[in-house]
Amino acid sequence: MKDYIKKYLPALILTILLISLDQITKAIARNELTDRTVIILEGIFEFKLVFNTGVAWGMFNSSQYFVSILSILIMILVLFVFIKIPYEKKRLRPLGIMLILIFSGAVGNLTDRIFMSSVTDFLYFKLINFPIFNVADIYITVSGIVTAILLIFYYKEDDLDFLKFRKKK
Repeated sequence: MKDYIKKYLPALILTILLISLDQITKAIARNELTDRTVIILEGIFEFKLVFNTGVAWGMFNSSQYFVSILSILIMILVLFVFIKIPYEKKRLRPLGIMLILIFSGAVGNLTDRIFMSSVTDFLYFKLINFPIFNVADIYITVSGIVTAILLIFYYKEDDLDFLKFRKKK
């Protein structure tokens, strides 16, 4: 039992901190931005409150159950891979951190979806008219991109042997 605590406690603490940061920023946005937009850099960046019932950038807007089920399935897959990572291989630690970010972002947005029937978004890059997003979206997007880069350029096939169902003989 002590081995599991030693192995997973830092990840649990980081996950709780990341989810908390996301939920705190969303609560502040809901309280402070109800009837106004706050301009941070004129024509470039604003805080603007919207409630998103879809997935990233408003896609699948009317499929609340589909999006929630998809989020849960992704979270299960991320947990499965995270638990299988052999952390004695320091080379795999960046992958573990990226999975923590993806999981935390998914939990943050699913929490909104469950308790508010929509996700609170409030960060808006007006300069490029980028869809309004939130802190959890940043976790998911950045870690998704970094994970893809790690898988393409950093990890070799042997590094990912822990994901295979059959072991090498």
